Amino acid sequence: MTRAVFLDVLGTLLALEPPWVSIRAQVPSSISDERLERALRAEMAYYREHAHEGRDKASLAELRERCASIVSSELSHEVTVDQLVESIRFGPLSRRRARSASAPGARIAAGGRLELGLLPPACSRAGRP
Repeated sequence: MTRAVFLDVLGTLLALEPPWVSIRAQVPSSISDERLERALRAEMAYYREHAHEGRDKASLAELRERCASIVSSELSHEVTVDQLVESIRFGPLSRRRARSASAPGARIAAGGRLELGLLPPACSRAGRP
C-alpha cells in the first residue's frame, strides 16, 4: 500500500517561466530579445553548475552576485541581484499531476533543489495544492 508520494517540485508541479520575459522591462530596448535570452541562459547554466555553493545566506548572496554579474556582463548593462531574483517566476502548481501520482489516501510531499529562499514564495504565488 502506498502511504506517501514525494514529488520534485520543479518540472513536476511548477514550471519555470522564461526569466527573459519578466526582466524585459528592466533592460533597455536597444538590447535585443535574443541577446537578453542568451544572457539569462548563460546565467542559468552557471547557476546549475554552482548551485551547491549557496549553502547559507552569505554564500547564497555571493552566488547571486556572481549570477547578476554574468547577466550584466553579457548585456553590457547592470542587472541587480534583486532584478534577477524577481525575474524568477513559476507557472501554476499542477494539482492534477499531484493527485494522479498518488494512491487514494496517500500523503503528498513536495520538495526540490530550488533555493530554499525561492521555494516558499514560488509555491505561494503559484497556488499551493
